[in-house]
Amino acid sequence: MATYGLTMERDHLFLNLAGGKWLLDTGSPLSFGDDPRIEIAGVGFDIPRACAGLDAETISDLVGVPLQGLLGGDVLGRFDHFFDLSAATVTISEDVLAHEGAAVAMWGLDTSGVPYVAVRTMGHDLRLVFDTGSMMTYVPDQRVPRDRPAGTRQDFYPGVGRFQVETFLGDFRIGGQDFELQCGALPPLLAMLIGYIGADGVVGNAIMRDRVIGYFPRRSTLCL
Repeated sequence: MATYGLTMERDHLFLNLAGGKWLLDTGSPLSFGDDPRIEIAGVGFDIPRACAGLDAETISDLVGVPLQGLLGGDVLGRFDHFFDLSAATVTISEDVLAHEGAAVAMWGLDTSGVPYVAVRTMGHDLRLVFDTGSMMTYVPDQRVPRDRPAGTRQDFYPGVGRFQVETFLGDFRIGGQDFELQCGALPPLLAMLIGYIGADGVVGNAIMRDRVIGYFPRRSTLCL
């Protein structure tokens, strides 16, 4: 078990390793970066320099923060995690960690390597990818609550690039917990990519604020 610094910059989460910052991205099945080998909680990983045409330089440019690489599901899926943004730490363990919060089932890890959870909004049940690499929540256009405008936002998504989205504040319920989240409609290309893995949208890292999150991919469980 080891504890590392966890920082949020430009609405993205970064794990601070000895070599620098790594984007923490549960929405990506694969990791890549400038360091060919990294060690986390005593476990070594060989990391490719690039994935699907993306590398650390590309992601640094999109995020606007210099970084060493991106940590995805192939690495994160090996451990139990406690994410504590208030303390600016993440605890990572090969051993089983216990969390007393509401347990939420995750799906998709065994097929796509990307987790999604059941989310209820506007009287509808959706399957949203739990994506720590995104602050925003994205839902199908017909499920966007439009009564509380929250401004226009510039965002990006790997494989989609940069885009602009009109955002709104919406009420979401996950595992019996209520959240007010900034959300917008899925861009068409992102909707197609998300649809390939059987999900309806994305719920971002905003649900991690003001609470300690237990992320247990080996047990397909998220604890809020």
